[in-house]
Amino acid sequence: MIDIKKIYRLSFSKAAKTYEEEACIQRETAKIIASKLELYSGLGLDCGSGTCFVSELLPGKRLVNLDISKSMTKVCKSKGYKVVVGDVECLPFKEEVFDYVASNFTLHWTDLEVSLWEIKRVMKRGSTFIFSIPVEGSLKAIHTILGNSFFQFYPESVVESIVSRHFKLSNSYNKDFEMIMDDGLLFLRHLHLTGSMVNPRELSMKEKLSIVKKFATHTDKTLLNFNVAFFECVKV
Repeated sequence: MIDIKKIYRLSFSKAAKTYEEEACIQRETAKIIASKLELYSGLGLDCGSGTCFVSELLPGKRLVNLDISKSMTKVCKSKGYKVVVGDVECLPFKEEVFDYVASNFTLHWTDLEVSLWEIKRVMKRGSTFIFSIPVEGSLKAIHTILGNSFFQFYPESVVESIVSRHFKLSNSYNKDFEMIMDDGLLFLRHLHLTGSMVNPRELSMKEKLSIVKKFATHTDKTLLNFNVAFFECVKV
């Protein structure tokens, strides 16, 4: 049976050195998350912190950064931030520890029901959880080029339904983020360099080469898009 968590760790570990420069959209969504967190004080948690885009925007905040990739946390630690290697679906913290929690561009890689349960568990009552998540309608070019999508994003309505089972939802909205790549191969390269080229099943070398060939033959300008939903909610 495929170990999807192992694949995620490997993919993002490979991208740790290139993520800083390549993850432009993730950096933009981090700015939105950080602007909301400026209002909160106390001990915070960033779930799926990557190379600490959110912490960089919030100097002086007591923010614990957690990521499943040890290589990502090494980059974060080198910047002087507090980091923990861990899985959002099994957080290594006691109950009701954090005054606020954030997550940027991470939860689509998780079982959302499980990860939100864990996040709620470690939050104090009355504390706020703010997160962004790319939803259905993202990376349309993959379906255009391959004829199918190797990763299924949650529909926004499903995310909202799951959030509402765990938290009191105070605000939600979505925003489109787009980048134009010169061709399909550069689109594919960008996904690799940001750790996003993940297939939830094992592929043979022949299948991998077939995917690369399809992207390589797509020589037109290629739209890289993410439909990102933002949620602000409270543990009651």
